[in-house]
Amino acid sequence: EKLPMIDNTTVYYENQYINAVTRNTSFAVSGVWIGLFDKGQTDTTTTTEVVSGNYARAFASNAWPTMTGQTVSNNSVISFPDPSASWGTVKGWAIFDSAVGGNRYLYGTLKYGVTISGSHSGVYFDVNDFQIGRTNIAELTVI
Repeated sequence: EKLPMIDNTTVYYENQYINAVTRNTSFAVSGVWIGLFDKGQTDTTTTTEVVSGNYARAFASNAWPTMTGQTVSNNSVISFPDPSASWGTVKGWAIFDSAVGGNRYLYGTLKYGVTISGSHSGVYFDVNDFQIGRTNIAELTVI
């Protein structure tokens, strides 16, 4: 069963949260990176993360203001590198604590699937287009 605060949390995140609350253990994330995937995520497994065409996870540690109600939205643009080749159709996202590998904390499905080619000059989440809370909303912009 999911924790009552955020939808689409991973088992890893849930275990860290429960240990922090019940055992008074430390739970700190060293950074926040957003990865893009070919499909939406599930609770215990991931789908295929984009790996081609200059792709890298987007650093997003400084994009989150104070939580309002039960939601936090990005207050700055979260940008990915410009693609140099096709990334295929991107439908899912996940938040990690590392630029490569690391632990996956949250995941979800983009509001709209987006096909990204090497001719696109920008891939990003615009201000307020990435919302985390009781309902996760993520709308990727491609130009």
